[in-house]
Amino acid sequence: MNEILTIIPNTIPTYSAIGATTYETVVWWSQAIDLHISPLGSGLTYASWIGNKPGVVHGPSTMLNNLGYQITTSLARENLIPQVLVPNEYIIDNKNGNYECDWKIIYDEVLKIINNLTPTNIDSMK
Repeated sequence: MNEILTIIPNTIPTYSAIGATTYETVVWWSQAIDLHISPLGSGLTYASWIGNKPGVVHGPSTMLNNLGYQITTSLARENLIPQVLVPNEYIIDNKNGNYECDWKIIYDEVLKIINNLTPTNIDSMK
């Protein structure tokens, strides 16, 4: 995360819920963010399922293939904003469910989301 933050201009606010309480996380994801980068699974709870924000989702390719569509679309929550799944070709699966992901694809997908946000979109998502 720290490496990615170094290439994001300081004028763009960024938030991390690492170490935050559940209450703080719900408030941040419902009020303060316009998009997110999250791991597949429970990482979607606050930003996607509660906050209903667009985002880029990463995880082991087996999970992305088996669960990705089910938990990142309206199958998981009514009127859920669909999430962008990192394509398999950018995931390298390792042992025990660990994986590596090329951060550049996440960055590119986040830029696409940012370019589609408008003040109207942003206000309606909050």
